[in-house]
Amino acid sequence: MGTVKLTFIIAEYNPFHNGHLYQIRRAKAMTGSDYTIVLMSGDFVQRGGPACADKYTRTRMALAGGADLVLELPCLGAGSSAETFAACAVSLANRLMLPSVSQAWLCFGCENAGSPILEEAAALLAAEPDSFKRELKEKLKRGANYPAARSQALIHELTGRSTDIPDKGGHLYSPETIRDILAAPNNILAIEYYKALIRSSSRIRPLPMGRRGAGHSDMDSQGQYMSAGALRAALARGDTKSAETAMPSQAACILREKLNEGGIMQTDDFFDLISYALLCSRGRLNEYCDVSDDLADRLENAGGTFSSLDELTDHIRSKNITAARVRRCLFHIMLGHKKAFFESWKASAYAGPLSVLGFRKEAAGILSLAGKAKEKNHLILRSADREKLAGIERQISQNDLFASRLYRMVYGHKYKLGQKDILSEAVIKM
Repeated sequence: MGTVKLTFIIAEYNPFHNGHLYQIRRAKAMTGSDYTIVLMSGDFVQRGGPACADKYTRTRMALAGGADLVLELPCLGAGSSAETFAACAVSLANRLMLPSVSQAWLCFGCENAGSPILEEAAALLAAEPDSFKRELKEKLKRGANYPAARSQALIHELTGRSTDIPDKGGHLYSPETIRDILAAPNNILAIEYYKALIRSSSRIRPLPMGRRGAGHSDMDSQGQYMSAGALRAALARGDTKSAETAMPSQAACILREKLNEGGIMQTDDFFDLISYALLCSRGRLNEYCDVSDDLADRLENAGGTFSSLDELTDHIRSKNITAARVRRCLFHIMLGHKKAFFESWKASAYAGPLSVLGFRKEAAGILSLAGKAKEKNHLILRSADREKLAGIERQISQNDLFASRLYRMVYGHKYKLGQKDILSEAVIKM
């Protein structure tokens, strides 16, 4: 295998829709890369909750949509804050940057793909100059929650540098424009991708791409480019016709098979397990990832009168604690993600195996590239490969297996189906 060009895409595909198909095709056309590698969340996703369909179903959708290789993001990173999510994924991509890779890109969607503000903001966050840290500390002292304080500090710093970031008309961006750009959900994640690439001194080049159709959080979107949130809502209410309109035909067919077998998974399916985990961990909740003492106290004092995860989340959230953070913390607690282990994992540069979920047969050569990374990374193609793991890699693998077994158990109970063990699942080949 000679030199190759790679495109990386970090995704959840929850589920795979027409916007995702457009991104893969557009990225291939823009880069001329030999292979498209998707780094995909497993059975739990970043906003706190289960994926609507299991990781193998979503892998089949990705491969049908043009991905050549799908690797699994460790559950601990996939279900964490945007910063950890991005850092974990970029670390995984960097492990495939061998000398034989001549060029590589990380393609991601965002609301303002052409704005230099994204990279300027990432550079500030990566360097954390004293002026930024002072401004951040001041905003926190005044009562802003961390995301708001960080945004305000960035606006202050970027406005001060405005001569470096003229807009298309030759004028300077106003603080209001900067604020709007920083507030857009996919821009937030894009900044973290830029930052992770900068901090890791990666050879991978960023390739931001404007989103096609509705924004991710647009719950009223319809038609060919329905948002992922609206698509899941349509599936939840049984409107499969609308959902399939927003999906490529092959992905829609794969999803239809899943629906015929049983159905989709929703956050509330795990409410009882989360309630049990909260009860078992009373007095120790602040040991779990992202759970502050304040949040632990709020969870301890919440009582047991809630009938759904949304009710519990709405009760716990506050000015300084977002609903998304509450959900992530609840799933960290359920999945046993402790701060002590997370810090060790972070210090190891997010070590973990290259766990293959699936690949296209005509692109099997990409496995040769991944195999050459064996000196520093274990390639997981079958259950026996996990027996070679040790230390943090083994712990990450065990946590991923636990998460998938829990997901399968709840799915099987919900739809009255028998579920084979995760270790008996074969890598998808299409």
